[in-house]
Amino acid sequence: MKFLKLALFSIPFVMTACFESTSSADSYGDLIYERKSPAGRYVSRECQVYATDSRFVFKGTVYAGSLGPMNYFSEIEIGSKMKVKDEFRTSEPLFAESMEEECAMLKQTYAQFNKPSVTCSDKEVLASGEVDNVLSHDYLTSYMKDACDKYIEEVVDGNYEKASSCTVRSEGNVAYMDVVYATKSASLKATYLGNESGMMEETYTGVSADTLAMVCEYDKAQPGYSDVRCDGATISHKETKANVTIENMIAAFEVTCDALRNGLVPFERVMFGE
Repeated sequence: MKFLKLALFSIPFVMTACFESTSSADSYGDLIYERKSPAGRYVSRECQVYATDSRFVFKGTVYAGSLGPMNYFSEIEIGSKMKVKDEFRTSEPLFAESMEEECAMLKQTYAQFNKPSVTCSDKEVLASGEVDNVLSHDYLTSYMKDACDKYIEEVVDGNYEKASSCTVRSEGNVAYMDVVYATKSASLKATYLGNESGMMEETYTGVSADTLAMVCEYDKAQPGYSDVRCDGATISHKETKANVTIENMIAAFEVTCDALRNGLVPFERVMFGE
């Protein structure tokens, strides 16, 4: 569904990926830095940086309400070359589209390395390679700490206009989201139809007729959308998508509201879901 793609927006790539390690923290080396995002948010993050004389490890975790966490792991080993590794795993099926984007980004990044290897599925992305240019221990220490800062700040305060309010509620097999800005608003209604399918209905105020027409044409062009209907400021469509449940719809709306209230994504992503 469009709202699922929007709500589960891809976490911007730092240099990390999702990893659930079987090793103890001690095996990573000394903990040299860590940060957590402020409490009380639906979407939150934490990160840690570990180091030895020849190895750096970055670990990060994304939490989103009742959804399964996304754990990130990146490793750099210093020797005659630099060996790099990024791994991204999740048990949460709703993050499949984020996994696809991470896969594409890692393939592009690792194509520049020696001995590149990138394997992807809807639940894990694993990448490894070598780099001829060996960076200094001091430089990597600063780089990893800065990566941890950016990782946290990406979900703290965005650069887009913040919604003055955004609320989510549900009744039976229907989830509702209402978002309000100073000059525009949107009401979304997601109905779970069973068999991993749902109906999305969106009603906008303060949006031009030209923009509404563009949204209508966008929806009509999307593969997997059916029964697209456009009636003035109200646009609806049906879509079948794996692992869709009413619980997932509610969680997706909650993630969306968190992003809109904090200016992490623009209002237009509600309309186009890009």
